[in-house]
Formats: sequence, C-alpha cells, structure tokens
Amino acid sequence: MLKHCLSRYARVAMFSVALMTATTAQASIVLPGGDIFLDGSFQGMTYGASGSANLAPLLYIGDLGGTLPPYDQIIGTGLDFSYGAPVFGSSSVTFTYRVTNKDFDSFNDLRFFLDLKTKGQASFQDTAAVVGFGAPTVPGAADHFQIFDFNAAGNKPLEQIASSSNLNDNTAAACGTGCFSDLALQWNRPELLVGDTWEIKTTLVDDPSLVAGGRYLLASSLGADGTQIIFGSPTPVPLPPALLLLGSGLAWLFAFRRRRA
Repeated sequence: MLKHCLSRYARVAMFSVALMTATTAQASIVLPGGDIFLDGSFQGMTYGASGSANLAPLLYIGDLGGTLPPYDQIIGTGLDFSYGAPVFGSSSVTFTYRVTNKDFDSFNDLRFFLDLKTKGQASFQDTAAVVGFGAPTVPGAADHFQIFDFNAAGNKPLEQIASSSNLNDNTAAACGTGCFSDLALQWNRPELLVGDTWEIKTTLVDDPSLVAGGRYLLASSLGADGTQIIFGSPTPVPLPPALLLLGSGLAWLFAFRRRRA
C-alpha cells in the first residue's frame, strides 16, 4: 500500500514539474552579463522573445536634500544600503532593496525610485499602460509612477526626479500609441527610525498569464513578437491544482518520514 502511495505522489511530482516547465519555458528574464556594477542597477537584461531592459535605483532623503544612487547618497551617514541577488532565468524576477538606519538619529522623508528603460523588440516601439494605481493601495507597492517616451523632449523620469525629487503620476501621450518606454516607480517613507530597515520590492514579469492583478506598469511591444513586461507589484495567479496536490503530497511524505524516524 505504501509503495503504491509513494509511486502515486512521485508521478504527481513529475507531472507538476513538467507542467511548471511548460508554462514558464515560453519566456524568461535573464542578465547575460551578470551583476557587473554591484550598485543595485541591472543593465542589459533580456526578457520574452527579444526584449531588453535596464533597471536603476535612486534614493532621496529629505534631511540631506537631492537624489542620488543609493550608495552615493548614504556616504557620510549611518545608513546602510543593500540589495538581494535576484534569481534570473524564469518569467518572474523579484528585486529587493534595503535601507537600514544604523545612525544615532532618525532620518525623515525618504523616497526610493526605480527607473526601467525597456524595449520589447529592437526595431519596434512599445505601448505603455498603468494598472492598479487607482485602486486601493497594494501592500508594499509603489506610491507614485511615471511613464515617458525616452526619445521625446521633456521631463523624463530621471529629469523629473532630479528637478523635484518626485514622480508626477503621468503617462506620456505618445506611449499610448507607441514609444521607447521609460517607466519609473516611487516609494515613500515618512521616517526611518534608529535600527529600522526599509525594504523595497519590485517584480518583473514577462508572461502576463502569470498575473491576476496588483499595481504595476505594463509595456507591450508593437512588433510581431508582442513581447510584454510587467514592472511593479503584480499579484500572481493562484497555483494550479497539480501544484497544490504536489505540495500536499510532499507534506504527507515529510510527515510519514518523521513518524518513521
């Protein structure tokens, strides 16, 4: 009896792994050159069939004034900046940044920015759209956004940040019909107390079928590939029944092994 049960769960596990491979092999986000800058920016990412993107962080602190790359901003302060190593190679990659106050006093009015320049297909433009910012706040999601045509004149996100240390919650008109997408997100924190850590997370997804909702920006290529990239705090679709069965099967096996031990 036990042998048959184990065989059944083994078959379920194999099927579930095959299912996961089938659903994610169509697209993946990778960083061919690796993390060469070691500053929280990721340049030269590729996604989908032929997309490319560059991601860059910036940090504003009201007590200091001005906006700079995080490592430059914290020089001479008791703040610490760190970021996790993203796991590339799948259709969903999460980036985690942390600002920790190791000083003897608190810091006020912190704003963290991420700028994503993206192109779904080299010789074609993208359209760009805003999803979920009019809805109730998603925990951990960005407070503000901006979408601009990188090839157009005017306040691109980085210029907007440099001039006002805020994004303007605007979408460039050109990006509704076709542009070189320059997407930016902003997180706010009123105060960072001594010993506190501010954690900022954002996710890139290049397979929209994996997303059920959330708050994010979406760029879609006008090229034949139709490559898309989601940037922000998307809500994943629920796990398919096969994966839930796999999880329950593994839990059963673990419990059985503990009883045997």
